Amino acid sequence: MQSLSIDFLLRNLIAALMMPPLLWICLAGAALLFLKRRLKVQRLFVGMCLLMIWVTSTTAFANWLVAFSGHWMDWPVAIKLSDLKVSQHQPPTMGVQQKPLTEEQLTQQRLIADKEHLPVAIVVLGGGKLKGVLDRNDLMMEDLSKDALQRVRYAALLARHTQLPILVTGGAPEPSSKYPSPEAQVMAKVLLEDFNVKVRWIEDQSKTTQENAQFSAKILEKEQIHHIYLVTNFWHLPRAKKIFEKYGFIVTSAPMGFEFANEFDMHELTILDFLPGPGGLQRVREIWHEAMGGIWYHWRYKLFS
Repeated sequence: MQSLSIDFLLRNLIAALMMPPLLWICLAGAALLFLKRRLKVQRLFVGMCLLMIWVTSTTAFANWLVAFSGHWMDWPVAIKLSDLKVSQHQPPTMGVQQKPLTEEQLTQQRLIADKEHLPVAIVVLGGGKLKGVLDRNDLMMEDLSKDALQRVRYAALLARHTQLPILVTGGAPEPSSKYPSPEAQVMAKVLLEDFNVKVRWIEDQSKTTQENAQFSAKILEKEQIHHIYLVTNFWHLPRAKKIFEKYGFIVTSAPMGFEFANEFDMHELTILDFLPGPGGLQRVREIWHEAMGGIWYHWRYKLFS
């Protein structure tokens, strides 16, 4: 197995320490270690940490966090595919795997779309890869995570509505000699074999959202493409959109993955939504991670200045 980069390990370790449930576990451990002489304060602190492990693992808290964080995260609104404005002059089957378009047709399509202020390409961000998937021998026992699979499925749907070419972006941040394929290559295979949509560009070197934008820009600049649909989960789009704009793109958001409403409604919840579970914890971690990522990107790349 190839070694992970120190930067990748350190970045993910710090992120894990600052997110539930490890955040509360570490705080409880610190209380047990440093508050031995103040038993009442220690017990109160540990009890609060245990309570927060419960609370931040519930769907109810995840729903509330989405609604509350919307005041500063500026969550995107889902687009209606039926309402998309598509150039009437575009040649057919741009995104679907049929007869490839000639360079002349692609150039003509790009010029017309630019003139009409429409996106010219679809960029899909990677969302994780599964390894050792026994039922996908056709993919060398590799497959896409839930988020990545939802993203490419939505991109395929968007390509059929707009007839635009697709760029997939995602490298191999966790390299493995047994499962060596970068995520973008797996995305391209899944799009072709499962959705009959051919990818035009594959960016397979990036390991972060910032590198997604940087390396995608190098590819699309050669094609003089600047206006894009950006496909990723709604909770990832605020930060992703800003960094892609930083690299010169005009971004039309194409969010997906709206599992929870952006408005918190107690009447829509059941008793099960207040019980801890992996679904609630996962969504809380996603929103929590993006909030921290937004702060880091603001400082590191001056996105919001």
